[in-house]
Amino acid sequence: EGDKEILMSLADLAEEKLYSLTNNGHLTAESTYQAKTNAYSFGCTFAEVEVDILACRAVLKKIVNVHDCGKLINPQLAEAQVHGGMSMGIGYGMSEKLLFDEKTGKPLNDNLLDYKLSTFMDHPELEGDFVENYEPTSAYGTKSLGEPPVCSVAPAIRNAVLQATGVAIDEIPLTPHVLFRRFKEEGLI
Repeated sequence: EGDKEILMSLADLAEEKLYSLTNNGHLTAESTYQAKTNAYSFGCTFAEVEVDILACRAVLKKIVNVHDCGKLINPQLAEAQVHGGMSMGIGYGMSEKLLFDEKTGKPLNDNLLDYKLSTFMDHPELEGDFVENYEPTSAYGTKSLGEPPVCSVAPAIRNAVLQATGVAIDEIPLTPHVLFRRFKEEGLI
């Protein structure tokens, strides 16, 4: 380690450790890193829903997702990233649920025919807006936009249903089955 002399190529080392009858074993390495700074990403979502109480159906009419993105380098890519996150959040909040057989644990809807992904038909026009706030601890002044747009969508939809009906629902997705059960418990139907 000290003199930087190369004793063996990585390929030879891997071959020796895998095939040698006397010197075989696992190659492992361990290292720990600590981030001294972390650029926190902030965002929020506003959702407007139309609720048909008798049909037990909530329809998303409008959704706006706003993020503190740090320095915005590529506006089109950032907007596409936020739209993708919003789409995932809409599915998570309104239709996607993996079902399992209680006895075997086998997934019951593990294909794209039965697992209800949200589609273009389930989305209103997606609107993403940004607040630029340069982040000095980031290499280019940017902040995260990959996962944060997903996080607040389902709660925003849930809160819009609460605002529209007065019924607090603590379960997602907000399928007609869930809405029926809660509306019945609250005496709306």
